[in-house]
Amino acid sequence: MFISTQNIGTYDTIHLRINYEEQGYTQQQILDKVEDAKPHGEPLEYYTGRMHYTSDRIRKSKLYVGNEKEVGWYVVVSDKNLAIKGSITKNMFGTNLMSATLGQMQDYIQDFSFHLGLNLLQAKIERVDTSVNFSMDKDPSAYIPFLGEQDHFWTSLQPSSKYWNSNSTSHTKLVYDKIKERSAKREYVPTTLSNLNVLRPENRYNTNATIGRIINIEKPIVHDVFTDDNYLHMVTKLQTEMDNIPLQNNLEVDFTNIRTPLKAQQGLLAFLIDAVGEDKLTEYHRRLKDESEMGGQKYDKKKHYLFRKGIKQILEEHRADNSYTDEWKHRIEHIEVVK
Repeated sequence: MFISTQNIGTYDTIHLRINYEEQGYTQQQILDKVEDAKPHGEPLEYYTGRMHYTSDRIRKSKLYVGNEKEVGWYVVVSDKNLAIKGSITKNMFGTNLMSATLGQMQDYIQDFSFHLGLNLLQAKIERVDTSVNFSMDKDPSAYIPFLGEQDHFWTSLQPSSKYWNSNSTSHTKLVYDKIKERSAKREYVPTTLSNLNVLRPENRYNTNATIGRIINIEKPIVHDVFTDDNYLHMVTKLQTEMDNIPLQNNLEVDFTNIRTPLKAQQGLLAFLIDAVGEDKLTEYHRRLKDESEMGGQKYDKKKHYLFRKGIKQILEEHRADNSYTDEWKHRIEHIEVVK
């Protein structure tokens, strides 16, 4: 395993589902397998209710496999399906501040399959998160304001995190302070890592169809995402998706080279935008489109387009790198893949 300072891209959360009826099992047989796999003979917990992929009667359980910290997999047994969700690295090492190699994860899935008595490699894969832990020079929260908006994604900004969600929610990107997140959840943090500035980028594909589109396989199964080529492709996609996030709040105005009133006006606007912050500018754009915020006035698409075009030109002309954006780009460029 590798600690966060080595920039190793790896899988984290995975969701998989098996239609056990198609494999010739009854619900009771699946419940027995889960029961046998649990430590200390703990009884299954029974719930009634509805979930988006199950029927009225649901049986849920926490299943611990091969991890002394007992992080556990979340297991749901419905009338036809067995769903398993959790972090593969947390279950291997007790924390996802560690990165696993592809070979280690392949061995773990094989062991998990043997322990449960089912071939999990043939299960339908419904979510895959690819992530990396960067040990940064400064506080992780200080880098987040420099990560900007991206077309076809809507963003959610918090003091120590930022999310980019696709309009269909099938794809999510996020960057956040990993130590702060773990501490807030009172989760295990290795002593050797607790004082590091760990910034964590994640790239999440949230549906089977989206995963299939990325690796060019229709209806992919768990085996498909753990092949050498597809694993390399998924980690490379993490790198590409993070690199695609535009940088912001890094404007620089050289007033000594301004020769015309128009350039002077643009320079002053750039200076103002940098002072206010581009997230505030984005919020203003959204309010312009919201008729209720504008007292019911009609939204003028042409004027708004010209306004945004002018702002974009100003930003492009005055964009400059700084130590935060330089380090971010360097880290992204040097994400590694270890098989």
